[in-house]
Amino acid sequence: MSETPIEQTLVQELTALLEKTDLRVILRAVADEPDPDVAIFLVTLQQASPTLANHASQILIHLRADKQIAVAEQITTTDIVESERVREIHTRLIENIVSATNQTTVLGDGKSNLIKLLGRMKTDDQNRLLDSLAARQPDIVNDIHERLFTFADLATLNDSAIQTILQVLDPSTIALALHNAPEEVRQRFFEGMSDELTANVEDETNRLTFEQTQIADTARQSIVTLVRNFASKGMISTDRDSDE
Repeated sequence: MSETPIEQTLVQELTALLEKTDLRVILRAVADEPDPDVAIFLVTLQQASPTLANHASQILIHLRADKQIAVAEQITTTDIVESERVREIHTRLIENIVSATNQTTVLGDGKSNLIKLLGRMKTDDQNRLLDSLAARQPDIVNDIHERLFTFADLATLNDSAIQTILQVLDPSTIALALHNAPEEVRQRFFEGMSDELTANVEDETNRLTFEQTQIADTARQSIVTLVRNFASKGMISTDRDSDE
């Protein structure tokens, strides 16, 4: 009896395949496979290498509930299997995964895709769409609101974007918005400001009253709205990977 359930060349092939394949595609590939075969596939992956063991665990936990239970039960009752059967199962499932990959287009995370589309809209249009969607999917809309561009994200803007928004902001708005703001954002603003604007902002900051500081969030939201509108018009980029 072999102590290594999968040959090393197959371990390398499976590792490369599973690393590059979306989990949802893998799940489609095994969905209609017999429970005993899926159980053997997962156990032999678990024994082959730490990387494949992680994949096996993710596949098991994301199977549909009824199949997950059935496969788990098979795992507990399967302790010996012919090597030829193991090879046949792996060959078939590799073919299934490759076939499923060729027949599937992965669009990525749906919420992220919607957020990117919203980022190119005017704020009023964003709000109108999200208000309508909230009537049907309130939890999704709450999550999207949290993931849309926020004031803290200003720290990730490139130099060109910072310069563009500074050109249209008055010192009093900047001073109010930066009151108790995250240090990363404050630093990003001051890096982009001229000596004259810096002096003006510092002067406005020193003159802030207690009542004014209580509406700092309003000033911050106005800057976020400005950034979203500029981004929707293509005037700036809020892409964290953009150097333009």
